[in-house]
Amino acid sequence: MTMGLSALFRRKQRVLVVISYYDQRDREPMRNLFSAMQRFEAGYPHDTCLVVNRDTSGPLTLDISLPGLVVLERANAGGDEHRSLGSCLA
Repeated sequence: MTMGLSALFRRKQRVLVVISYYDQRDREPMRNLFSAMQRFEAGYPHDTCLVVNRDTSGPLTLDISLPGLVVLERANAGGDEHRSLGSCLA
C-alpha cells in the first residue's frame, strides 16, 4: 500500500529530496536553489541528495554548501547506467 504525501507529512517522516544536475549546464540556478533551501524552513524533516550526471572527467567542484548534502556522480549515459539512490538515505 502506498502512503499519500499528506499522510507522510502528518507523520513527520523524513522525505528524500533528489536534485538532478547535468555538469554541462550553468551552475548558478543550482546555487540559487541551494541558497533558497538554506534560507527557508522546509516544514518537515528531509534529506537532500544531488545526482550529478557527468560528461566531463576530472574533479567536480560545485561551490555549494548545504548541511547533510549527499552527492552522487554518474556517467551521463541515459537509462543504460544507473546507480541506486540507497546511498542517499541515512
